[in-house]
Amino acid sequence: REFAVRLETDTYRPDIHFSLDGGEPTASSPRYEKPLRLKRTAVLKAGAFIDGRMIGKPAEEKLFRHLALGLPAALSFPYKDQYNGGGPLALSDGLRGSRSSGDGRWQGFEGDDLIATIDLGKERKIGRVVSVFLQNSASWIFLPNSVEISFSGDGKEYTVIATLANDISPLDPEPRVKEFSADPAGKKARFVRVHARNIGVCPDGHPGAGNKAWLFADEIIVE
Repeated sequence: REFAVRLETDTYRPDIHFSLDGGEPTASSPRYEKPLRLKRTAVLKAGAFIDGRMIGKPAEEKLFRHLALGLPAALSFPYKDQYNGGGPLALSDGLRGSRSSGDGRWQGFEGDDLIATIDLGKERKIGRVVSVFLQNSASWIFLPNSVEISFSGDGKEYTVIATLANDISPLDPEPRVKEFSADPAGKKARFVRVHARNIGVCPDGHPGAGNKAWLFADEIIVE
């Protein structure tokens, strides 16, 4: 699977130059002329140039290529519309959310767990599964209590590959993004399920104690 990336700018009639290795683009970097088709994980940086000089600062995005890229996750509980992360492909679009809950990348679940199942289309050998979550307790957003990763060959019978516990206090005030990662040692599966358990309600000691807690999920990376 691959990315198709289109670059745009508000600058009037610029040249757009880009790099794919995380380096700063210069006027001698490749010039953008048509949508880029990327077949690997890359750090894309791009800038608008006029007369060989960059206007402003370059834009930067890390694009994650993986087996689940572009495959919609079937959800047991729906996300809330105001935090849709971009829609059905939010968990598999190859883009990662920041520490800001309002960056448009996160899918929000109020009081509900995230139970997301991705059909890879055929049985694949899997080296790693990563699921990504946000904590911002000031906005009533908390990391899951735990994350369970399961595999299936037929979409009916699932085997738990890993249960990953959270080690960060829900009262920690620091906004943070946390990865829950499992290495299934090359096991094969067609269906990958991630079950992240919402803490349910804001904990004692929190200003919203007893009210529904938010769970914010982003990319599910299957390698």
